[in-house]
Amino acid sequence: MRLDIKDARLKILAVLFLAVLFCGWSIGAVRNILDKSKVKHMTETMKTVCVGRFLIDVPAEARVSFRGAFLAGWDISIYPDETDEQFKARLESREAELKAEKNERDGISLEKAISVEREGIRGKIFVFDRMWTHWFEYEKRVDSTLAATNAYVRTNGTSVDFTSKLGDDRLTELARFVRQIKPLKEGEVPTEPGFCFGRAMIKDPLLASQHERVTMFLSLKEHPDFVIAFDTMAGLKPDKSLLARDDEVRREFEAHVRTLKRGARSIGGIPGEELVERFNELNGTTGHSCEWESFSKQDDVLRPELSLEITTGHSVRPGGKPVDSSLTDGAVLALWDKMSSSIRVRPTKSVQPAIAKAAIPDIGTGVLAYEACPASGWWQCYDGKALGEVEHGDTQFFRHGVRMPQATLLVPPTLWQRIKRERPTFQHEAPTYWKLVRHDPPLPPSQPDPNLEDVTGHPPPTEPAAPAAADILGTGIPGNDSNVA
Repeated sequence: MRLDIKDARLKILAVLFLAVLFCGWSIGAVRNILDKSKVKHMTETMKTVCVGRFLIDVPAEARVSFRGAFLAGWDISIYPDETDEQFKARLESREAELKAEKNERDGISLEKAISVEREGIRGKIFVFDRMWTHWFEYEKRVDSTLAATNAYVRTNGTSVDFTSKLGDDRLTELARFVRQIKPLKEGEVPTEPGFCFGRAMIKDPLLASQHERVTMFLSLKEHPDFVIAFDTMAGLKPDKSLLARDDEVRREFEAHVRTLKRGARSIGGIPGEELVERFNELNGTTGHSCEWESFSKQDDVLRPELSLEITTGHSVRPGGKPVDSSLTDGAVLALWDKMSSSIRVRPTKSVQPAIAKAAIPDIGTGVLAYEACPASGWWQCYDGKALGEVEHGDTQFFRHGVRMPQATLLVPPTLWQRIKRERPTFQHEAPTYWKLVRHDPPLPPSQPDPNLEDVTGHPPPTEPAAPAAADILGTGIPGNDSNVA
């Protein structure tokens, strides 16, 4: 019998190929078992972290950090490790800087320095860097001016900064936020309702329209290629869902992606969508992307836009090329399922709001359309001042708690519209700005501003005549009222 050498070689190559495949599969299977064991050990001990109004369990060994929180236009930063002496020095340095700076009209930048001293909270609120601007609407000039308003306060060993480039028209609101601060201990899960961000929280009442937001980040010592983030933001108008956005780009990257999990998923009673994928980078490395997003409600602080994301394969070097994931598919899924399934609304005790009397806003307080009316009274619409007549009048009565409307403007009709007896209307895309011009019932002239009194510890003057702005708000910078337009 003649042996076909060519056939023998092919058989040997086939056997070798199958052996290599088997070895590769075996190595991958062994690695997957080992990686799952690592994750099991990592998640045996978990710690609970408060993020906004929600809780999530993370590995005890994970390093937790927070991006500065955001509330009603103010960026909030906390300094839990700062000493009393360091805070005092930083506050004095900041005040000295502002006194030395000039505004755009060459006046002293610092207009007011309001001392805060109340119920363990101390610090200052600064009003500075006023800006003037104007524009023309239908050949009519519209003037506007706003100044930056920042607060630097300290309570129970924690320093909290509120910073914004604008906001002097909402000074009373800032004063309320300052009084609602509660410092938290490391790992503390508060029982009061409110919005927490690391080592501090802002106690309720808060509105979804104030757009509270905070992002938590995790880093794992043994897996530096992992990036883990949990984000919450209230008051957003629902946009395209996670899977709808994925459908729009899936074809472009389909050859590089393998889907591990995809579909609707409710977590802790919160409906949402989940997408878990493994992807192959152009440099030959393999990474993962795990995402879950909730379905939000714009007017509910307990149904914000929640987003949990775990991605792997990141270089430890900033700007470096992707690297291979330090965990296998199975291990990544095990970590993802453990963490994501723990998301839930933070349970709270029903407590009497500590600042019930702070709900009385000042005359001149502004609010945007779609927000809740903060007080019953007469509110003036500013969208119609230059563009036309406001339907039902530019000053209208609204009761406390109702949703402020988007103003409908009556614009001049064309000749044809007059013939047809039609009255054209118009609405801005931007929310209408309403300003409080009279309370209902009117407050007595001697009524003090409860918000600023509570935070500064000094009641404002009660004379009917309007005193200088710095005197109303607290200890002002003398001689600077000329900077206030």
